[in-house]
Amino acid sequence: FAGPMVDQQVTLSIGVATMPSPAYDDIDSLLRAADEALYQAKADGRNRVAISDADGTTARPKTATLPAAG
Repeated sequence: FAGPMVDQQVTLSIGVATMPSPAYDDIDSLLRAADEALYQAKADGRNRVAISDADGTTARPKTATLPAAG
């Protein structure tokens, strides 16, 4: 970055999918689930984590707010 990083705010959205799971039979389906969870986290707001369920769906209740820095 050019210049000082004063008063800069960084936000983070994370999508999570884990293996082993009966919902994912290959790496492509695992990555697709993580990607869908990421977009759910982004849709829910800044500083969120969304976790894909074992059945391959992304549940809203498993979205968590990350604490603010400071």
